[in-house]
Amino acid sequence: HDFRTNLEESGLAFVVELAHARVQGAGAPMQVARAIRGLAGRADIDVVAVVRGGGSKSDLATFDHEFVARAIAACDLPVITGIGHDNDRSIADEVAHTACKTPTACAQVVIDRVRAFQHDLDRRANELGHRVAGRLAACDRAVSTRAETARRLAQRAVSGSVRGLAVRRRQLGAGARRNLGRADSALTARHRTITASAQRTLRDRGRRVDRVDAALRLVAPRALTAAAAQLAVLGAKVDAVDPAVALARGWSITTTADGRLVRSIADVASGATLATRVRDGEVRSTVTAVHESDDARPPRPSRGDNGG
Repeated sequence: HDFRTNLEESGLAFVVELAHARVQGAGAPMQVARAIRGLAGRADIDVVAVVRGGGSKSDLATFDHEFVARAIAACDLPVITGIGHDNDRSIADEVAHTACKTPTACAQVVIDRVRAFQHDLDRRANELGHRVAGRLAACDRAVSTRAETARRLAQRAVSGSVRGLAVRRRQLGAGARRNLGRADSALTARHRTITASAQRTLRDRGRRVDRVDAALRLVAPRALTAAAAQLAVLGAKVDAVDPAVALARGWSITTTADGRLVRSIADVASGATLATRVRDGEVRSTVTAVHESDDARPPRPSRGDNGG
């Protein structure tokens, strides 16, 4: 495809997304319009190119169709057309953002636009670089001046602070010794108070533990007896629904070949294979006939039930 080949040979990093559609014949206008609408709604698409190589007027009739023209006109993205040869002009060309004579010319328009943008971007980057360099040089000079001023002010401040710190250190030393003496006295008093309180608490907790132990010795046997009785009741209930117990009593369990439980004649059909579990093994059988029991049939209506 000339359009894609020219883009690839330009050396620019184009990403071409193909939207396949029939370009002539029955259904072609609707497919082309659907492809344009599909690309128009994507955020990663920058431009839509509608291209088609040369052909007869009837071959290019798709691009004169109202469906295609409306899809191009409603597209939020710029649509560039390159349809046919130099002397071909379609309705799609009239409503497109940019109409080119051929697919090759369409590709060249895209390449020129990108290169122009790239050139403008490089120019602006160079201008920005020069401006930033000038601002950085000015800032560097200002920083140097302010740094020298700050250095002189810091030297004077440090000299004054050293003298003040010496005085303050002597004052803090005297104050710290007084505070340590008071704190030591308070700590000793607090230690005596905490020790006495802890001893009282331990005695109270010991008496409480003794009471709880005595209560447990009375309650625990009764609770164990009640739990054992409840466990026996639950065991009896479990045994009542245990299939093994039912099998031991003479009952059987019948399932289909795929393991489904047979509860009704509706679950089986003639010729089906069944597996019947009994107490001491399993019996395989084949259904030869299915009969409905009399108990399962609905009662026949009496003469008075018809309202006559």
